[in-house]
Amino acid sequence: MAQRTEIRFEGLGGQGIVLAAVVLAEALGVHQGLEAVQTSVYDPETRGASVRSEVVASADTWPARSCAMPSA
Repeated sequence: MAQRTEIRFEGLGGQGIVLAAVVLAEALGVHQGLEAVQTSVYDPETRGASVRSEVVASADTWPARSCAMPSA
Protein backbone atom coordinates (compact mmCIF):
# COMPACT_ATOMS: atom_id res chain seq x y z
CA MET A 1 0.00 0.00 0.00
CA ALA A 2 1.38 3.39 -0.99
CA GLN A 3 1.70 6.27 1.43
CA ARG A 4 -1.35 8.48 1.73
CA THR A 5 -1.02 12.21 2.39
CA GLU A 6 -3.83 14.13 4.08
CA ILE A 7 -3.84 17.91 4.33
CA ARG A 8 -6.52 20.02 6.02
CA PHE A 9 -7.01 23.77 5.49
CA GLU A 10 -9.09 25.63 8.07
CA GLY A 11 -9.99 29.28 8.33
CA LEU A 12 -12.72 31.84 7.85
CA GLY A 13 -14.82 32.49 4.77
CA GLY A 14 -13.22 34.91 2.34
CA GLN A 15 -9.63 33.80 3.02
CA GLY A 16 -9.35 31.54 -0.04
CA ILE A 17 -9.32 28.26 1.91
CA VAL A 18 -11.36 26.34 -0.67
CA LEU A 19 -9.38 27.80 -3.58
CA ALA A 20 -6.08 26.81 -1.94
CA ALA A 21 -7.29 23.22 -1.51
CA VAL A 22 -8.58 23.02 -5.10
CA VAL A 23 -5.26 24.32 -6.47
CA LEU A 24 -3.28 21.85 -4.35
CA ALA A 25 -5.47 18.89 -5.35
CA GLU A 26 -5.16 19.80 -9.02
CA ALA A 27 -1.38 20.18 -8.75
CA LEU A 28 -1.05 16.78 -7.06
CA GLY A 29 -3.40 15.08 -9.51
CA VAL A 30 -2.41 16.64 -12.81
CA HIS A 31 1.23 17.57 -12.32
CA GLN A 32 2.40 14.87 -9.89
CA GLY A 33 0.29 12.02 -11.30
CA LEU A 34 -1.30 11.12 -7.95
CA GLU A 35 -4.93 10.32 -7.22
CA ALA A 36 -6.29 13.32 -5.32
CA VAL A 37 -9.64 14.12 -3.70
CA GLN A 38 -10.69 17.55 -2.39
CA THR A 39 -13.67 18.11 -0.10
CA SER A 40 -15.01 21.26 1.56
CA VAL A 41 -17.42 22.17 4.34
CA TYR A 42 -18.62 25.77 4.50
CA ASP A 43 -21.69 28.01 4.66
CA PRO A 44 -21.74 30.05 1.43
CA GLU A 45 -24.35 32.46 2.81
CA THR A 46 -22.23 33.75 5.70
CA ARG A 47 -19.04 35.70 5.07
CA GLY A 48 -16.50 35.11 7.81
CA ALA A 49 -17.99 31.76 8.84
CA SER A 50 -15.86 28.70 9.56
CA VAL A 51 -14.46 26.89 6.48
CA ARG A 52 -12.71 23.52 6.28
CA SER A 53 -11.27 21.97 3.13
CA GLU A 54 -9.34 18.71 2.92
CA VAL A 55 -7.08 17.17 0.30
CA VAL A 56 -6.23 13.45 0.30
CA ALA A 57 -3.62 12.22 -2.18
CA SER A 58 -2.14 8.80 -2.86
CA ALA A 59 -0.49 6.78 -5.60
CA ASP A 60 -3.24 4.18 -5.00
CA THR A 61 -6.55 4.44 -6.83
CA TRP A 62 -9.12 6.69 -5.12
CA PRO A 63 -8.09 7.34 -1.54
CA ALA A 64 -10.64 7.82 1.24
CA ARG A 65 -12.75 10.96 0.92
CA SER A 66 -12.00 12.43 4.33
CA CYS A 67 -8.97 13.05 6.52
CA ALA A 68 -8.45 10.63 9.38
CA MET A 69 -5.17 12.16 10.59
CA PRO A 70 -4.04 15.25 8.61
CA SER A 71 -0.34 15.40 7.72
CA ALA A 72 -0.29 19.19 7.87
